Amino acid sequence: DIFAFTPASVLVSDVPVSATALHSAVVTDVGWLLSPPASNPGTEPFLARAFAKQDFSAEGRTGFLFTEVTWSDGVVQPVLQDEFDGASQLNVTSLTTSLISFQTPDASLPSSSRWQVKVAAGAVSSCGFALQVRWSQCQQLMATSDTLVRINMPDVVGISFRLEHSQLAAPDDCATQEPIGLPSESSMTLLALYADGTERDVTADVRTAFIVSNSTCANITGAAKLVILPGAACEFIGVQATFVNFTETVQANLLRLRSLELAVSSVPATANRDNASLTRLGRVECTADQYHQATVQALAYLSDSAQAAVDVTLFVNFTSSNATVLSVLSANRIQSVQPGLSIVSASFWAFAASVELSVVDDVIDPVVALELSTPLASRATISTEPEGTQRLDVLLTFASGLKLDSADARIDWLQLHNLVLLESSDPHVVRVDAGGLLTLLQNSPYEIVLGASLVCDQSRSAALSVQANLEPAEAGVDLGEQYGVQFQAESGFLAVPVRIRAPAG
Repeated sequence: DIFAFTPASVLVSDVPVSATALHSAVVTDVGWLLSPPASNPGTEPFLARAFAKQDFSAEGRTGFLFTEVTWSDGVVQPVLQDEFDGASQLNVTSLTTSLISFQTPDASLPSSSRWQVKVAAGAVSSCGFALQVRWSQCQQLMATSDTLVRINMPDVVGISFRLEHSQLAAPDDCATQEPIGLPSESSMTLLALYADGTERDVTADVRTAFIVSNSTCANITGAAKLVILPGAACEFIGVQATFVNFTETVQANLLRLRSLELAVSSVPATANRDNASLTRLGRVECTADQYHQATVQALAYLSDSAQAAVDVTLFVNFTSSNATVLSVLSANRIQSVQPGLSIVSASFWAFAASVELSVVDDVIDPVVALELSTPLASRATISTEPEGTQRLDVLLTFASGLKLDSADARIDWLQLHNLVLLESSDPHVVRVDAGGLLTLLQNSPYEIVLGASLVCDQSRSAALSVQANLEPAEAGVDLGEQYGVQFQAESGFLAVPVRIRAPAG
């Protein structure tokens, strides 16, 4: 037989019974005691115990109501909410404003726990009969009970109030435009701090109130947002938040775009000695008609003088009043064409700025120092195959602090090697051409000195001392040291390393 049944005894009686007691309890959680008893060695089975908990220590916390009836014959059974014909009905009434009773439509819950209880906002601690439960059968009241509930609410000990943004601007002010991008509204958050160390967001709580310090400059929306009004002229906005007996005020600075200014720097951008914007561009020393170039930076200044200027260069267009003197190249690059005067202008929304620049046929920023550089291996060694080449770059430093490096791709308007004379102390070993191309021809037992001087004043010069040491060519042999001088004797002996370069493949 594939089915097995457990026999049960059923007693049918025609003796009427009546409900003698109705018992209800509210449960917020169920816990389990799973640890074995201390006397259990861990190998014997044991029974796990479950216990119901009631913890109403926070607003909004919810519990389930369970009800059972005791009949006159001693039988105890749960009271079910009839889902079909409504014959069995429970009605629950809260006896305190600290609790809210309600029925849940959640069909996944058993009908015995469709009633729930929630701690109301502003609940106060109490312990007593807080719920009245009435059970009706076929619209006939069967029994009632009062349910014991303990509400253990921690006291509010303070509040914490903050704005999402502490710097705002009116929506019609240019300070809201990119790249400044100041917001014109800010969300607000108010937290209630409790004695048990917990906190809760009470921003939308009915007991929370917000007051703005100046209603002509800002207002507060129902979504708890501080919104700045068009044309607002206040320097700051204060917002006061109140929850129960606590009040806190925060402040947001209301900023405006105050001015737009242009700052001119040399190319590449180098801080001038006095950090002032350039007003004159002179002729490059040792040239007949080459003039220093410049870049223009557009800076937006806000009403708060403590705020750093905002660079809006990429958001403006620059123009020159005299393109025969100064022409605006890509972005903010200015090219000096010939001596004269021109005004460079730019605008950012409602703000405009300009700067007057002159190009003069004088050397107003002379060269004060020269430096040479080239890729070097260990021991300041130029190490290439025979007739291998590499760059010899020159760096010129000017009186203003400006540095022009022939290795800098931004110096595309001037051939720096045309300003200097380059030479080698032994051109048979290391050859240098006028364009700065260095060629290693052979080894040398002596130090090679590479030199550079201004073509218009050879008293201003620079030198770089190097060692010349060839690398073997393909399938070639190299004797001596790899770096430094080729042959180096020690204590009267000369060790000669031999390096052989294998053919490719």
